[in-house]
Amino acid sequence: MKIKFTFWSLCLLVVALQSCTNNALTDVFTSIPNQHWTYAQPCKSNLEIIDIHKKYNILINLRHTDDYRYSNIWFKISIIQPNKHKKTERIAFSIASPDGTWLGNTSGSLFTYQLPYKLNYNFAAKGKYTIVVEQNMRDNPLNGINDVGIRVEEVEEK
Repeated sequence: MKIKFTFWSLCLLVVALQSCTNNALTDVFTSIPNQHWTYAQPCKSNLEIIDIHKKYNILINLRHTDDYRYSNIWFKISIIQPNKHKKTERIAFSIASPDGTWLGNTSGSLFTYQLPYKLNYNFAAKGKYTIVVEQNMRDNPLNGINDVGIRVEEVEEK
């Protein structure tokens, strides 16, 4: 009982601290059923850009288990602009060191990452954007993926 209370107290503290400095326009996670991420399960997030003079960080949220077999992960990431023009690119992220140690934050057998996709990024126009993240590995389904998400945050000016 004491462990549950401590765990939930810690969770509440983390949420409270994040809410004080949360500059995210979107921060979503999509849960992957049975930890088998297929090509047909993209993660999407919609956001509206009001100020094109501000810079933004676009991060890919990822959670996986020890069942994930690779030291990297390939994504196909698309940004759909307000005029419906779609820019897509394929990009890889290393998520383990050469010795096989996972690089993410760990909680038991779950590893969490915020992978930097675009840093100090300027959106081209005001309006509604959609960001889509798809798995782009050879395995379909890709095993061991628990959640995938997208975070877009304003870069704080100093």
